[in-house]
Amino acid sequence: MKKSILKQLLMVSRYCIYGILIQTICYSFLMAADSKAQGAASVKDVPISIKFYNENLINVVNMIEARTGFKFSYNLEDLKSTKPVTGTFNGSTLYDVLYSISRQVEVKFRQVDENISISTINKANKHKENYIEIIQTRSITGKVTAFESDEPLPGVNVVEMGTSNGTITDIEGRYALSVSDGATIAFSSVGYNREEIVVGNQSVINLALTPDIQQLQELVVIAYGTQDKKDLTSSITSLKSKDLGTIPVGSADALLQGKAAGVQVVQNSGQPGGEVFVRIRGTSSLLGESRHCT
Repeated sequence: MKKSILKQLLMVSRYCIYGILIQTICYSFLMAADSKAQGAASVKDVPISIKFYNENLINVVNMIEARTGFKFSYNLEDLKSTKPVTGTFNGSTLYDVLYSISRQVEVKFRQVDENISISTINKANKHKENYIEIIQTRSITGKVTAFESDEPLPGVNVVEMGTSNGTITDIEGRYALSVSDGATIAFSSVGYNREEIVVGNQSVINLALTPDIQQLQELVVIAYGTQDKKDLTSSITSLKSKDLGTIPVGSADALLQGKAAGVQVVQNSGQPGGEVFVRIRGTSSLLGESRHCT
């Protein structure tokens, strides 16, 4: 009896240890995700305390990188020629620090997620320049399907409106795109209605495209491909199955006789199953040429 109780206690202890390990691992992942999110925050929301006096700009940038996790990129020669900067900031934001620096040495900062680029300001247009530009992007994924069949649609254009940033869906109708904050995405494909969606706070956007009936009606299939109906220069004749079903003939070729302008059906012999020639715009054509189909 005592051995049984002891065995149960050991099993319970083991499960408790497993539970603690799992919680520790999950907590580590959550902390890593939170750290990454903080690194990609706007410079207006990142607190910093820093002090520098008559310091080289490159050294100040290195200090900021160490305190915030942002990565700076710049032309080394441009920053070497700038004058020293001075500042004292306690409980301020990174935006305040960068703005103070930009006014002292006439450089501008451009934030794209966790990366910040530094460039010199054109002195002739310095009053029109933005000293700090913040561009935050978000990754969007999703799947595009056909509304009527729910089948995936490959080759759909997915474009951030107002930019050249875009992609196309793969064979399974899936796509992935990084867009700027507040972007609108346009989805377009031949034969389907165009859709525009504001991204907002979404990270997954699935969409079902509806067929564009008008666009399909304006497309004509011809012998050598497809062509817009408005651009068509040749003659088109349409035969419907309901008009042919009641005609008593011995072959499918004979169904065309007298039903399509410019089409002549000629049987070389009176024997059943004999060879039949179908002449399309032959002697009646402009040049008198013959086009035979057998």
